[in-house]
Amino acid sequence: MGYETISLPVACRRNDSNSVLLYYLSDRCSEVCLSIIIIIIIIIIIKTTGHLNSGCPILENYEYLMRLDKVCTHLHYSICKALGIETTDRRYTHMLKPVCEEGDVTVLWNQAVHTDREVTANRPDIIIKNEKEKTCTLIDVAIPADRDVVQKEAEKKLKYNSLCIEMQRMWNLKCTVVPVIIGATGMVTRSLRKNLEAVPGKHSIDSLQKTAILGTAHTIRKVLQCEA
Repeated sequence: MGYETISLPVACRRNDSNSVLLYYLSDRCSEVCLSIIIIIIIIIIIKTTGHLNSGCPILENYEYLMRLDKVCTHLHYSICKALGIETTDRRYTHMLKPVCEEGDVTVLWNQAVHTDREVTANRPDIIIKNEKEKTCTLIDVAIPADRDVVQKEAEKKLKYNSLCIEMQRMWNLKCTVVPVIIGATGMVTRSLRKNLEAVPGKHSIDSLQKTAILGTAHTIRKVLQCEA
């Protein structure tokens, strides 16, 4: 039966226990250093990707806005179909219109609401005003980093609370704020399903996630192509 020979440096081949210990420690230190370097690289990649996903001010006014509009289009299309408002046969060809009306229902997109008392946050993404049912739904969409979805949902409710109170007073309608928050890579809150139930139409969370993720992928691919 053969035995495996462990090759050690010359200094370690002497029966010097200190030399053997130093060789062993240096080998272990190399493994630890390599592990630390890998962890640092992973952290850098995560931070860089997170920055590109939702935290870059340069991309905010165009790329992020386009991604947001895609999700709004998805919602707007389903709302129009449910309310009987004329639209295209396919969601991908649907065009957002500032004002859509059908009977007693008016759907507004990206329109500022002028109130008697000045309200800073007065432009939710979609407003559904139903004169017959005496209701008004304020829908605001956001696509933050995945870790911020819960916080962003709470911020949206608080942000439009003053507008909701003013609209109830002016229009004599029951007003509700519905935040639709989807993470840049698809993370959603537990309450998203319940929030969407308050919006007319059939809304697939899977489809909304897919729309947000495709928008994120498009943004990252575009940035990487520019750098190349």
